[in-house]
Amino acid sequence: MEQELLARYQKVAEQAYTAQLAAYTEHSKWILASLLTLNAGALIVFCQIATIAPEVRHSFAPICFVLGALIAVLSGIAARKQTLGISGAFMTFLTADDDNARVAALQAGSDKDKRLALTAELAAYTSGAAFLAGALFTWAATIPQTHPI
Repeated sequence: MEQELLARYQKVAEQAYTAQLAAYTEHSKWILASLLTLNAGALIVFCQIATIAPEVRHSFAPICFVLGALIAVLSGIAARKQTLGISGAFMTFLTADDDNARVAALQAGSDKDKRLALTAELAAYTSGAAFLAGALFTWAATIPQTHPI
């Protein structure tokens, strides 16, 4: 490959890496912080409710809130690996000897990027769902039982 063309590709790769890093930072910062705060705050509120209404202590709500916080962290880890994976693909692209190796490096990086992006997104939705499940369990535990089970 010509040096001029390779230099142009290198510039594009550096710009793409910078854009990807900025996108990762924005996504991770707000999603991770929001989900962690949401689940941790719900766990604190649950503990306060449990002192007033002891019947809620036997619900699955605290487990849901803790799992939601852990899954939020998993979302952040997947987003970080996504950034590292795409930058590794660009570095392989720039150091490859022939065009076939460059195409293979970009394809492999793109596939890994898509998998990790999907993992990060699914983990974020799952964390939100865990919060909703915990809230539902808390609500259900506070309803007075009119019929014995």
